[in-house]
Amino acid sequence: MSSSNVYALEYTEPFYDSDSTRYYCVSYIEKVAAWRLVKPKLEKLSSEIESLLQGTSEDRSGFWKTLCFGKVVNSEKEFYSLYDFAFLVNKSGAANYTQCAQKILNAKNSLIQNKETQTVLLKVQNDKNAKVYRALAEYFESKGFTVGASNGKYICNAVASVDVRDDRSAFVSYPGLSLEVTDAFGIQIASYNISGKKTAGFKKESTEGKAYKVLENECSKIEWIK
Repeated sequence: MSSSNVYALEYTEPFYDSDSTRYYCVSYIEKVAAWRLVKPKLEKLSSEIESLLQGTSEDRSGFWKTLCFGKVVNSEKEFYSLYDFAFLVNKSGAANYTQCAQKILNAKNSLIQNKETQTVLLKVQNDKNAKVYRALAEYFESKGFTVGASNGKYICNAVASVDVRDDRSAFVSYPGLSLEVTDAFGIQIASYNISGKKTAGFKKESTEGKAYKVLENECSKIEWIK
C-alpha cells in the first residue's frame, strides 16, 4: 500500500503485563466508520478529476488537454492515498473508483508520450537576469510541456513590468506580468495577467530584486484564460 492517511483508528483498553511490567493495547481500524469518512473524499476528488477530463477531446491544439492532464496527475498522490486505504476497509466500494484510477494512469502516460511534441517557445521582455524566463520554464515543464529555444508548437509572449519609483521615503514597485500563448501562426490560445503585491525598499536595486521575486513566485500560480 502506498503512503496513506488512516481513518477511524480505534484502540483496545490497555492491559498490564506483569512479566514485562508494561501496559499494552491494540490499535485497529473500524472499517464501517472508516469507509464513511473516506467515501465522500474519494467521491469529491474523482468528480473533480472527471470534470477536468471532460471536453479535452475538443481541444485541437492540445494545449488545454496537456494542462488538464497535468492537473489530473497532480491529484495522483492524494487520490491513491484514499483509494488504497479504501480497498483495505471496503474492497467492493473502492472498486467503483477503479475507472478513475485508470484515467489518472492514462493521463500520466499521455503526458510522458507527448511531452516532446508539446513544445513552448518563451519570449520574455524586460526580464532582468532571465529570472522570469526561468520561472516560466519551470512552470511549463511541471505542467507537461517542453521548453525549447526555437520552433515551439506554442509561443508564450511575456512582458514584465517592475517600474521602480522613488516615493520620497522609499522606493516602491507594483510588479506585473502580461502573458499570451499563441500557436505557431499567431492565433491566441490563452492569456493571463499577473498583478503582484507592492514591494518597497530603501535601495532601488533591492526593491527591483524584490519585485522580480514576486513575479517569479506568481508564475507558479498561473491559471490561463481562454
